[in-house]
Amino acid sequence: EGSWIPLQNSNFIKDDIKIVIGNTTSSMTKVSLDIVNKQQNMTLFSPTASSNEFTKKDDNLIRTQVSNSHTKFVYAASYFKNNNIKNIIGIYDPNNLAYSKDLLFNLEKAVLLKKGKEFVDTIKSTNSFESIKKRIQNQDVDLIVIVASSIDSAKLIQYLRINNINNKI
Repeated sequence: EGSWIPLQNSNFIKDDIKIVIGNTTSSMTKVSLDIVNKQQNMTLFSPTASSNEFTKKDDNLIRTQVSNSHTKFVYAASYFKNNNIKNIIGIYDPNNLAYSKDLLFNLEKAVLLKKGKEFVDTIKSTNSFESIKKRIQNQDVDLIVIVASSIDSAKLIQYLRINNINNKI
């Protein structure tokens, strides 16, 4: 997606392309879908978009990834409860908000249904690593859940470990 060309500026519309195999993130799928839905007989396929914003819609999107729901996280929530994991911080990618916040919301909902606690904090992954570290240090945390790209997550985890943040991630 680093070389993504906005659909309205591409030749897809001018050349009357009918099938677009598209975006990998839910946020970019949302942008493209707004454009695709305005076209005559154009369909967008996404192999990875999974935000609930795309569920039960009469639109021109076909996705192969199932949407997030709290039921998807029941086993994780049970594991947390059985292993005395109570205080959870969620770190999310605001550049893919449609997916990342949705995932954390559904995970938290599953935790609450299993009689767990609300997350103690949610933090944008784009905050400085130092500020993220301080927020973690200032709270009682059993688990850090990161919903971000693999590269961004790896960099953050490396920074946290170098700085003696040894919580479960």
